Amino acid sequence: MLPANITVSLIVVVIAFALFFYMSFKGVNLFLTVFACTFLVCLCTSDGISSIFTSFLPTVGTMFQQFLLLYTIGGAFGFCLMESGLGSAIAVHLIRVFGEKWIAVVLFVITSLMMAAGVGSYQYAVLAISLPVLKRLNMPRKVALAAMSAGAGSVAYGILIGMPNALNIAPTSYLNTTTMAGPVISLVCTAFAVVFIVGYLQWLTRRCKEKGEGFVSYADDPVPEKEESQLPAAWKGYVCVAAIIGLSLLFQALGINSLQATVYAQALSIALLVLLVGRTFLEHPFQTCVRGIQGSILPVVFISIVVGYGSVVQKTPVFTWLVERVLSMDLHPYILTLVAVALLSGMTANGTGGVTLFMNTFGSSIMSNTAINLGAVHRIAAIAGCSFDSLPHNGAIAFQLSVFKLSYKEGYFQQFMMSVVTPLLCGVLAVILAMVLY
Repeated sequence: MLPANITVSLIVVVIAFALFFYMSFKGVNLFLTVFACTFLVCLCTSDGISSIFTSFLPTVGTMFQQFLLLYTIGGAFGFCLMESGLGSAIAVHLIRVFGEKWIAVVLFVITSLMMAAGVGSYQYAVLAISLPVLKRLNMPRKVALAAMSAGAGSVAYGILIGMPNALNIAPTSYLNTTTMAGPVISLVCTAFAVVFIVGYLQWLTRRCKEKGEGFVSYADDPVPEKEESQLPAAWKGYVCVAAIIGLSLLFQALGINSLQATVYAQALSIALLVLLVGRTFLEHPFQTCVRGIQGSILPVVFISIVVGYGSVVQKTPVFTWLVERVLSMDLHPYILTLVAVALLSGMTANGTGGVTLFMNTFGSSIMSNTAINLGAVHRIAAIAGCSFDSLPHNGAIAFQLSVFKLSYKEGYFQQFMMSVVTPLLCGVLAVILAMVLY
């Protein structure tokens, strides 16, 4: 029999999660949804309603401070890319080279490359490139959202070796591994993921056509209405996107942390873009940057308040109890790693947090077990970390939807398929490979 405080908090948290999902999918304002669920969960924390001030608001402030420059400057770059016509130029070129059939796959590859380079504001560059494509081909925004989620939430997040992100780095401090750990498992799972993703994106594209779903424009979409002959050269757009990736990697190689490196790369890429297109294609670059910054502030607030909600959930008695139960499961180490990290990542809405919690408890015992391959554990943990962390209460999920102007009802299923189902399938495959190979 569970203690009363755990039982009550379990009921409250389940109701809050159900309410969050219901209100989100019904299209209720995200601010109202988060605040209602946060208020409910606060009732079963040790601080009570005061948790809004002791947990929620401090977390919101920390997240907003951490990501403000990254996303606002990224928004400025995205708007410059679109309003200069470079986004349209890239779109026209992509359609000409790859054809309508493969556009979603191309967007998936572009996102993966940006994630690999540590470009945290990839959403805006993908938006800049995809909107003209979607409009030209009359395809719904959820196609591009699915492609972006596939690149950012699975392959280049935790499945592929060598990725310089926090999720892939987290196990190294506990297992003495490197970001290249588990190469065989990683490459096999990456190949599987790519095949699954490409197949799904192709199916989604056909399905949308069959159902007659088309592109929906909004008044504040910064897509220029220009004829193809009036667009700048597409290569200039590719150079600007490549500049963000290349400069970000260069700055990281020089010892600058990934967040600062990406911000610097974005700022320099904006300057490069203005230089390449001139006043002919971007008459008022300063005003365009201002519009991009203003347009990205609200999404930054969205991601901050959703993470704030998650911080309050972590203060409940049931959260501590669930963490203890998950970490005490008597399973094979590889299976335990997959199950525990996935569940912990879901509870914290953060893959890195799930990996860290697991390693804090089992890191030393795993290190002392000579029968366990540490590289395999590292890779399984990284793959599991990018699965349930993409449930609706993840701030990044809300941010992606807001950037593409989609509701949870309109777009979350695509995110779920690409960022939850794909990593879970790869996680099962990784466990099987680990048990066979090691």
